Amino acid sequence: MIPATTLSYILDGPVPVAEPDPDAWRAWMRAAQLDGRRIVAKTQINPRLEVSTVFTGMDRGPAASPGFERPIVFESATFEDGEVVDTRGYTSWEDAQAGHAALVATLGGSV
Repeated sequence: MIPATTLSYILDGPVPVAEPDPDAWRAWMRAAQLDGRRIVAKTQINPRLEVSTVFTGMDRGPAASPGFERPIVFESATFEDGEVVDTRGYTSWEDAQAGHAALVATLGGSV
């Protein structure tokens, strides 16, 4: 189990692992941004609407709260005309993929 006090993460394949060293975390995030490892899925629904799901590298959940033992390190963002109109968080790559697909379907698109 990852300690609730850890806020920064990298991926080992699709699995989030704690990275407490800020320099190592920044280096991994920079490289992952360049080679696309952070992207779970992107779907353009129409010219004005897009859903993007990525690994954030930071726990976006309420740390140390009961029921939140796993970090929320994946996020889907819905963009309308380039502005974020909705976000949803996930704890695993698989949940992020499923959440992305469900969100896209709800918005009338297909993955």
